[in-house]
Amino acid sequence: MKRKRIKERTCWSRETFSCILGRELARSERSNQIFSVVEFGIGDFETNIELGNRIFQVVAKELRSTDEVGWFKNHHIGVLLYNTSFEGARVFAERICKLLPNPPAIFGFTIHTYPIGSRIQDGGNYQVPEGRQAVLSSLFGCN
Repeated sequence: MKRKRIKERTCWSRETFSCILGRELARSERSNQIFSVVEFGIGDFETNIELGNRIFQVVAKELRSTDEVGWFKNHHIGVLLYNTSFEGARVFAERICKLLPNPPAIFGFTIHTYPIGSRIQDGGNYQVPEGRQAVLSSLFGCN
């Protein structure tokens, strides 16, 4: 497993983070518990590596011990928030945005909340995924 330590936190590789998300999806289906994933977009990784590092530093300080952070699809940073509603994830994401000094215009976030029937927010547009496959596609960027 490739990982990077950030102030006592582990930033998981995309592959490992996808496994963690898959495990949480299965757990959530069994226990009927909610979870959210906040996806922070940093644009081009090579150009914005400093932004990625700043996000990791800020996120690492704000996470609960049960939460996970890792590389998400298409050079996005994902934060898995266990037992967190859409509203709780929104509060978390907005707090991260406020704590980042001078974020560029390309910086933004998307919230994915499960179980089905919870909302996905991207720039104020709401979508409800239809079925488990839609959730997997939304979270993992695959079919």
